[in-house]
Amino acid sequence: FGVWRNKADDPAGSDTRAGVATYDDLYADTRKWIGEGWIDHVVPQLYWHVGHPATDYATLLDWWDGAVRGTGVGLYIGEALYKAGDPGQPEAWQDPKELSRHLALAAERPGVGGHCYFAAKEVAEDRNGALAAVVADHYPSRARAPRARRGAP
Repeated sequence: FGVWRNKADDPAGSDTRAGVATYDDLYADTRKWIGEGWIDHVVPQLYWHVGHPATDYATLLDWWDGAVRGTGVGLYIGEALYKAGDPGQPEAWQDPKELSRHLALAAERPGVGGHCYFAAKEVAEDRNGALAAVVADHYPSRARAPRARRGAP
């Protein structure tokens, strides 16, 4: 999911024209779940490029950032690494810097806590160097491995 509802269907929705909205088509009221505190974090799949005419990445990023503001619910953005370099995707996805632009935009939104990349096989393949660009532009140091808790098996 990436679009809760389109603004044309609900004034609280995003300014998008998505063909599938989670509330209407999947019966998932993620906005309510956030507002009620029923979930700890949410990972919307923002699988569109910056400037997409119907579902612009930046527009959706702003909407989700606003949806979690003040709720204590963590926001992590699902990224479409599988589209990077895929010849069947629009021109924007042929640019290895498309995903890096996503992270730059997200860094300006206080509610965004991180990103999840779909799919794992694309991480290893890195078809057009998009992930390498993301790493070079946004992850200057290696992540530390989690430490085991004392007394944990």
